[in-house]
Amino acid sequence: MESIELPIGLTAVGGLKGEGKTAFCLKLANHLAQREKVLFISYQDYKERIKEHLISTDSSINPGLKIRTNFEYFGLDAYIKLMWLLEKKSYSTVFIDNSDFLNKYSTWNCAYSDVDEFIKALELMHHFCRVKVIFTINIGQKAEYSGKNPSLRDFNSSRLIPNKCRQVLAIYRPYFHGLMENEDGPSIYQLEVYSLKNGSNSTTVNTFNWAEFVKL
Repeated sequence: MESIELPIGLTAVGGLKGEGKTAFCLKLANHLAQREKVLFISYQDYKERIKEHLISTDSSINPGLKIRTNFEYFGLDAYIKLMWLLEKKSYSTVFIDNSDFLNKYSTWNCAYSDVDEFIKALELMHHFCRVKVIFTINIGQKAEYSGKNPSLRDFNSSRLIPNKCRQVLAIYRPYFHGLMENEDGPSIYQLEVYSLKNGSNSTTVNTFNWAEFVKL
């Protein structure tokens, strides 16, 4: 995971539902927790199962990683609680998985204004707490997404994502899209992480072994 560099500020991690965003972020969070304090907030699972998953893939959970699954849906109360926690516990990195759960009343397609407010709130949190903020988000539709590589325009739920995030990453597994082979051979264990926005202003791709992220 050394090839993944996170800037101070906001990083969006996108991909289709089920493509591996959570597995990628969990492994990255545990890797970072070797040398810093990391907070991982999950809106889609419970703590015991997350820990079980990490132990099955990484053998152990680093002491710098704190997993929280008891936050309310993202709103003023949860925001104040999170700001207090970041300041009190001196976390340097926070993961929020899954931001699609930020609005429990509206469907995702109707929640654009809430996505904007969510990103503005994260930007303010970074400004005052000086933390790295990584959040996951679903992008695209499988039928439209198959057969092409991820691009920045797939992050179309809010224009603030490409404009406010310091980095935008896309998770892509060819096998998940029905592509059984590519120029490197069978793609069943291939995980590609596209950096679509970064400090170098050029798209880069890191390839990982999917078997290191999930228990097969």
